[in-house]
Amino acid sequence: MAWAFNSPLSRELRTNYVPDEAERVEIEQYLQEPERRMADFEKEMTFRQRALEHFTTERDRLQSVIQQHRVLLSPVRVLPNDILLSIFLFCLPVEHNAVMDPTQPPMVLGLVCSRWRFIAYNSPHLWASLHIPLPRYPSYPAISLPDVREIFQARMFLHQAAIRQWLTRSRSRPLSVSLYVTSSSWDGTAADDYLAYLVLLISFFYRIRVLEVTLPSGYFYTFFASLTPEQLPMLETLRLSFVDDRPVGGTANQQDKKWTSSGLLITRTLREMHLIQFPSLIPYLEINWRLLTSLDIIYSTQVWRDRGFTLNEAYAVLAQCSNLVHLGIELTDPSHTICPLRLISLPHLHSLTLLDAAYNLASLLDRMLVPNLKCIRYETKYAPSPSRRSPLLVLLASNNQGTEQLTMNVEFLSLPELNWCFFYAPNLTHFSHVWKRVSTEQAVYLSTLRGLPVDFIRAFLELLIPNQQGIRMCSWPGLTHVYVKGANPAFIDDAFIKRFIDARRRSGDTKRRAVQDVLTPASLLQVEIEFGHGFISQPPVLNVNQLQSRLGLGPGLASLVGASSIASEPMSPMAVNFLRPDHSLELVTPGRFERGLAFDSTL
Repeated sequence: MAWAFNSPLSRELRTNYVPDEAERVEIEQYLQEPERRMADFEKEMTFRQRALEHFTTERDRLQSVIQQHRVLLSPVRVLPNDILLSIFLFCLPVEHNAVMDPTQPPMVLGLVCSRWRFIAYNSPHLWASLHIPLPRYPSYPAISLPDVREIFQARMFLHQAAIRQWLTRSRSRPLSVSLYVTSSSWDGTAADDYLAYLVLLISFFYRIRVLEVTLPSGYFYTFFASLTPEQLPMLETLRLSFVDDRPVGGTANQQDKKWTSSGLLITRTLREMHLIQFPSLIPYLEINWRLLTSLDIIYSTQVWRDRGFTLNEAYAVLAQCSNLVHLGIELTDPSHTICPLRLISLPHLHSLTLLDAAYNLASLLDRMLVPNLKCIRYETKYAPSPSRRSPLLVLLASNNQGTEQLTMNVEFLSLPELNWCFFYAPNLTHFSHVWKRVSTEQAVYLSTLRGLPVDFIRAFLELLIPNQQGIRMCSWPGLTHVYVKGANPAFIDDAFIKRFIDARRRSGDTKRRAVQDVLTPASLLQVEIEFGHGFISQPPVLNVNQLQSRLGLGPGLASLVGASSIASEPMSPMAVNFLRPDHSLELVTPGRFERGLAFDSTL
């Protein structure tokens, strides 16, 4: 029951009033009851606080017991080992080989629990790829100190031991290995330190299916050029990137001879080849061209340069590549070059990536018969000009309107050329507008357009919106995916994208009703707009390309990029402890997890 507060001096409270002696006695007598009640409340609070602490402790204990038992009922625990392994495989990187990082799969999978560690360590497929960046050699004068050199050599020894253990876990699986070597990683005075990496890799060469190497001039350059086909009997994919094509010692011709008859290039199992900044004349290489199904030849990945793969060189190579499925080339040539008249048949070519820096590129494309070409990625250094035939239009006109995927920059097409694109590719399903390199000629062209109250990307997308009359006025009626990079948010916003999608879907419904006379669901249309610092996707979806690649549903449109080069330290301290040479491969006894009877450790 609440105590009534009836103070005899209630009016003097919160004032400067000074009580006399009688009032002081009266106040003392009055406070006896409140102080007694306060003491009782404190005792009660202490008791209840202790009771609350007891109940809290008991609750936490019960919660821990419940949680520990609920974990046993977790759905992931009832998954068989083979299903769990399939999930692990989805965790592996898609764009590059696995890296030696304890925060990334597959290493992180072994840190979750003993069962996951058992599955991960006994699944060779998880360890069948590895990216190996060679550590940077300490700079002078630090390396002259004995302690610094010893520490560096010890780290290299641990790195090499970890690489050996990683690749050993893959057992008999074919390997995908990428080796990143920079000029700063190689010092002739430290040859013995780095030779250990080559000795280590040689013991696994017989299992390498995919090899990707970034090479500077020097010993590594000579070593890989001198390999024989017998050393790489399973090699199917080769990616060579030369970070420095200037010969070290000798003449350029002597360097060329090393690769002209290199056994690495004439392996009969080789099907895919990717060459960046190759130091030799490519048509003179002794390669089984007719066996290749994928070929990429790039000479500059940063800026346009007046050198590289010429039209006549490309003609000589492509005339021998009758089985190509994918082709990516960067062509550079003066304006007077004309290709021979004999036709080149590429009956299986499905995807083509062209980096156009050759004025008469159309003369080469005129000679190419590509009846099954479906995917085109086109980038040019030229601005629109009525005096130059558009190589893109030549390509689109050469495959009987079969183009389904097209990537280009619409800002470097004239309106007539754009209309011809609509005409030559009526069955297009995927379109991408990309903004990458800009040449001097294109920069001048764009500068003349500044100040115009028109956004070319917005204008292009407006052309894809059908009018009220329906599908007859709709360009690319089968379009299902639109990707635009470098859009201006002042012209393209959510409202415009919604209008774009709604109009396209209505036209799709109109077409189907006219043909089938039935109502069907609206056609799928995915629109992705990337701004300088933002991204819009309608409707929001996951990365379909990565998912398709992981599921093996077919590769996306190939992009020309350099060899993967993850510039990182060889291992973090945690990784060193995790993959010590004395770490056993079998951390738990086989047969402990009987639930996963379908698990096959030979996968």
